[in-house]
Amino acid sequence: MPLTIPPFLNQGDTIGIFAPARFAEEEQLTGAIKIIQEAGFQVKLGTNIGLRDHQFGGSDQQRAQALMELCKDQDVKAILAARGGYGSARIIDHLDNNILKENPKWWVGFSDVTVLHLLSRCSLEQASIHGPVATTLNSQSNLFSLLTGKDNWSFKASRIHNIDGDLTLKSMPIIGGNISVIQSLMGSSMTTWNDNHILFLEDLDEMLYHLDRMLLGMDKASLFRNTQAFLIGGLTDCRDNTKEFGFGLDNPYGHSAEEIVLNRLQHLGKP
Repeated sequence: MPLTIPPFLNQGDTIGIFAPARFAEEEQLTGAIKIIQEAGFQVKLGTNIGLRDHQFGGSDQQRAQALMELCKDQDVKAILAARGGYGSARIIDHLDNNILKENPKWWVGFSDVTVLHLLSRCSLEQASIHGPVATTLNSQSNLFSLLTGKDNWSFKASRIHNIDGDLTLKSMPIIGGNISVIQSLMGSSMTTWNDNHILFLEDLDEMLYHLDRMLLGMDKASLFRNTQAFLIGGLTDCRDNTKEFGFGLDNPYGHSAEEIVLNRLQHLGKP
């Protein structure tokens, strides 16, 4: 499907920050605010910054309202998630997709924010940026070049499998994000990808056998039927069934995260 590309930012434009999942206090965001301002942009904090409902940044309705208000604010040109964690999926039923679609803006974040990227891609038909959350933003980030449309970036893969010669996938959309989040949404409209795409996958702090189980389930559910290539990001801080990670005895899974990905995906014959 054709995607709406939100307007790129100009110097002096405003970037909104809200907490879609875990709570965020304003003092936790001072570093990000400084970086954004030094890059030449203004900051507007969402109404749920500073709110707390157990682990969440306010109730589901309050977090959804904060996003809706930033989307309707004509001064705000991009929206940055304060943190990830868990909870973004809980707000989507409280959002007005018609209003969101009428106000296309760059949504930025990773991990649990994958829910919002999939909502943006599949329901709003709008591009977004899988990038830092506010608490991980640093001055070396190329986020601002992306937001202003000035960064035509490229990268060299550490390894390319199942391919002979050059890999050319021009004008093909990238879909995906956090493996755990994608797996939790299987069967929903947000994981119904009917057009050809590159599938991006990353995860954090997962058990190694969980990775295998999730990828196995995705494959059995034919989630990869229209995937033309896989782009594997960081599989960071994965844990094993060993005493090192709190188990009573050492019973290691036996494969690294990279090996699990290759073992699960290589039969598809996709790069």
